[in-house]
Amino acid sequence: LTFNDRLEARGKVVMTAAGPDADMCFGWFHSDDKDHAPDKSGTFLGIHVGGPTRMGHPFLPAFCVNPDLRGKIKKGPSLLPGKTYDWSLLYDPAANDGNGAITATLGSESVTLNLRKGQKEGAKGARFDHFGPFSVGPGGQMVKLYLDDLQYTAAASQ
Repeated sequence: LTFNDRLEARGKVVMTAAGPDADMCFGWFHSDDKDHAPDKSGTFLGIHVGGPTRMGHPFLPAFCVNPDLRGKIKKGPSLLPGKTYDWSLLYDPAANDGNGAITATLGSESVTLNLRKGQKEGAKGARFDHFGPFSVGPGGQMVKLYLDDLQYTAAASQ
C-alpha cells in the first residue's frame, strides 16, 4: 500500500490507563521501521494518541515519510479513560484537491489533516505492509488502550 491508495479503518477503542504526556500510535506502517518509532522517522499513516494531556489524550490523524516529511493536527477529540468510543480513520488520496487528507473520528467528533501541496508526491516510494499499534519510542509513560471490532480496508490505486 502507498500514499496513492485509499485507506480506511474503524472499530471501538477504550483507553484504560495513560500517564501524563504519554504517547502511542496505531495505523499503517512499514515493517522495516520496527527499530524506531515510525511516526518520527519511518513510514506511517494513522492515529497518534498522546500529549499534551491537560485535556485528555488527543486522538489525532498523523503521517510520516521521513524526519523531514511528516504531519499531525495539533487539536482534536480526546480519549477519556474508561469510556468506550466508536472511531474511524479515512485517508483519501483524492481529497483536498488531490493533495490527500486524513480524517479521524472519535465518537461524534472529527478532525481532518489536509496534506499540503507536494507532500503526497514527496511520499512516492513509501510503502505500508502492516496495520497495528506501536509505541513512540523511549521516554514518557505508557498508554494502555484496547481496539475491538477492528476493520481495516484498502483500495489499491489504479
